Amino acid sequence: ANPVERALDATWTPARPAAAYRGSDEGVGERPPTGWTAAFPHPLSNGTANVQFYDRWQRSPFSDAYLADLAIAAVDQMRLGRGAGVDYLGVSFSALDLVGHKFGPDSHEVQDVLIRVDEAIGRLLAHLDATVGARNYVVAFSADHGVGPVPEALGERGGRLPSVEIRKIIEAALDETWGDAAQVVDVIGTDVYLSDAARARLATDENGIAAIRARLGAGRAVVAVMTAPELERGRESADPMLRARGLSYFPGRSGDLLVVLRENFTSSTDAASHGTEHGYDRRVPVILFGAAFAPGRFGGAASPLDLAPTLARITGVTLDRAYGRSLDAAVK
Repeated sequence: ANPVERALDATWTPARPAAAYRGSDEGVGERPPTGWTAAFPHPLSNGTANVQFYDRWQRSPFSDAYLADLAIAAVDQMRLGRGAGVDYLGVSFSALDLVGHKFGPDSHEVQDVLIRVDEAIGRLLAHLDATVGARNYVVAFSADHGVGPVPEALGERGGRLPSVEIRKIIEAALDETWGDAAQVVDVIGTDVYLSDAARARLATDENGIAAIRARLGAGRAVVAVMTAPELERGRESADPMLRARGLSYFPGRSGDLLVVLRENFTSSTDAASHGTEHGYDRRVPVILFGAAFAPGRFGGAASPLDLAPTLARITGVTLDRAYGRSLDAAVK
């Protein structure tokens, strides 16, 4: 049997007494997975190892604990850190993301995941201390994104414009302007993918994009609608937000239009999501730990992109093309 199924009869309950958690266990706007309520406890299954069990298991601290076990097993079986060369181990704890989407960043579930992932990371580091030696390894710790608030918890200061509604609004604008609404192929998040014909026509017809902007701008959610050429030019902008949008644009993969939402608004139907330019989505930890680094908190800009160049510097690896920079102030 799959070792994950050892948790088949498990129930996710809080690791600490209720008083240790901030806020309510049934927060405004929580949207738990099918079969779970907004409040603890959360059973993983009904006794059957089906798709629902595996989905719930991923959305619980059990998956992070299992991942820590896998990392420890890799250290032992591959004898990482005990050879002549440099070994690299990458571990991505993902339960926080999955739980945060459904319950929101202030939920008891997110707080509990943080308590437990802290314990899992501590267990992994303790094992490295015991097997490799505390001065014989380094850790680079970061995240790929932050998270926005649950809009309903903010009242009038937040809101939603789901992707399906964005599509309807754009189709209505093009139907009114061109007499042809069937030009939107898909909307993923706030990226709008147009038909080949619509893409070509918008490049020369200012009325089309003006109609889209007018329709979307009539509500509270949207602050801008940008075309692909505008996004590409934004890469060189002195405006940090325009530059961020431009750097996020990938020709041929990103949408033909980007709908920029107001702060505290989301296009997701989950409790909370990410993917905007706002500070709550962009701010993540950048932590370096180990004998190669100087203790302290360092000012100035830093990015997850800087981790690879920093690790390359201390290990003597030459990168063909580095997208970040070495955080030299933190290196001994």
